[in-house]
Amino acid sequence: MTVSPLPRKRLGIFPRSAFQSQNRLLASLAELYPVDFSPEGETGFDHMDAAVFFSDEQSVAKRAFEHGVSSLVFPRLPNRIGLSATASVSFSGHRILHPAFRNAEIPVGGFTEAAELKLAEGDSALACHGSLQLWLVRSKGRTELHRVATEFQFLQSDRLLWEFLRPDGWLAALPLVHFVRRVTADVDWSPAPQHACFMFDDPNLHYIKYGYIDYARLAAQARERNYHVAIATIPLDAWYAGRKAVDVFRRHERSLSLLIHGNDHVKNELGCDYNEGDALCLLAQALRRVARFERRTGLRVERVIAPPHGGCSDSVLAQASRLPVEAICTSAEPLAHAQKRTSLPLAFGLLPAWFGPGCCPVIRRWDLVYGLMPLRLAAFLGQPIVAYGHHQDCAEGFEPLAQIASVVNTWGETNWASLETILGGNYRTTRDNELMHVQMCSRNVSVPVPEKVSYVVVHSAVGGATDQGRVSVASSDGQAQECTPGVPFRVAGPGSLQLRMQSSVIIDPATVSPPAHRLWPALRRALSTGRDRLMPFIRNFHPSGRAELDTQQC
Repeated sequence: MTVSPLPRKRLGIFPRSAFQSQNRLLASLAELYPVDFSPEGETGFDHMDAAVFFSDEQSVAKRAFEHGVSSLVFPRLPNRIGLSATASVSFSGHRILHPAFRNAEIPVGGFTEAAELKLAEGDSALACHGSLQLWLVRSKGRTELHRVATEFQFLQSDRLLWEFLRPDGWLAALPLVHFVRRVTADVDWSPAPQHACFMFDDPNLHYIKYGYIDYARLAAQARERNYHVAIATIPLDAWYAGRKAVDVFRRHERSLSLLIHGNDHVKNELGCDYNEGDALCLLAQALRRVARFERRTGLRVERVIAPPHGGCSDSVLAQASRLPVEAICTSAEPLAHAQKRTSLPLAFGLLPAWFGPGCCPVIRRWDLVYGLMPLRLAAFLGQPIVAYGHHQDCAEGFEPLAQIASVVNTWGETNWASLETILGGNYRTTRDNELMHVQMCSRNVSVPVPEKVSYVVVHSAVGGATDQGRVSVASSDGQAQECTPGVPFRVAGPGSLQLRMQSSVIIDPATVSPPAHRLWPALRRALSTGRDRLMPFIRNFHPSGRAELDTQQC
């Protein structure tokens, strides 16, 4: 069977000068979505799927609209108004908006300038600040004309697009990305079903409580209010587990799970540039520690690593792919800081996963202090929704978690699950008659095969390393085979496929020598654990600097 190239849309860029000045932005969007761009004058409206105007050429945009070409206009309007970081943007319930933004009220998060847009006949408001119209749309059949009240800055060579689409600055970038997403929706990958999880760093299972977290109470509410919490525990703490705490995790495995939080939890532990042997020793020791914990307790610790303080270097990512590590889960900012920004893909932080050296997948997580806004972005981008915090974020109880979960559940059917379960559903698909394309966004995925699909082709990993070697395929009827990315293979009717990357030789952690013993990590950890356990008793602690950036229902 011949595999045709996946289709892409063509967007015109006006004026022609913007095609050059915004080349980094356009290249980022072309990496994120199936779209190519042409400068003004190179392609007529008959050969455009849409157009973006980085100037006040509204008459040309209206001609495009009348010609059946959807357009987005960033008009250059005078008398711009400054919006403070706390200024709220109110979204309408319009069907054009992604469900995560409908009827939401979200602070801008950072100082932004905007101008007044005038409502004309046929316009509908998508977003406003009081009487200030910020985003308008006009529809005629399937053709749309969007106008926004902000200007998009040039994407300089040292910046990436994700830095303009985060809770402290999103107003200019969101309409643009939203527009391109709509234009390419019929040819783009279909995301996997929505998955979500809360994560708390640091707690151990020495007692049934850790700081403000009472495992029994947390498990009871998670079960009752339908959400899942993953505890990122430190392998250094795995030498002991209290019977009551173990019993809670054993009885509530659908609501609580465990993953790995570094090894010793020292400063920038996984963000340093190690040589190959030191990185391998560090990771292998973490895996051996949790394996001993599992044998003693009967609990499962998932092979997902959340780096302490977020940083993860190339050397660590490369060695993680040689060990039985399923993924790294961390925030974009510290990860980008630990990496060489010039080596990162332009769509870094905006895809369902980024594959680092050795094809180790990295999925993004978002800090709970920002509330719902980053979770809206994750849902919008088709990423797993992973919100993380520390025990201090539960100083006022667990009700905020339940409220966040109830809002997330309104954006679509959501599977609250552990990190390994989320990874197993982290893939994208598209279909060309009897041929189904699958893009793996983790090393091990389970993909349903619908009716009338006879062939499947697996595509290279997204967002980074593309050489993922061969892929093992196990079908629901027990048949097993290997496939090469880009080469279709036959499947026998509907069912499911278990796909596993085989890019690296897996090393048994037990065969790796341990690093040199150090007293400081154990002493530091004892002090920080004591502080965390005493905190609820010595003061009425509330997280400092908490910035709830999304007020709707939470």
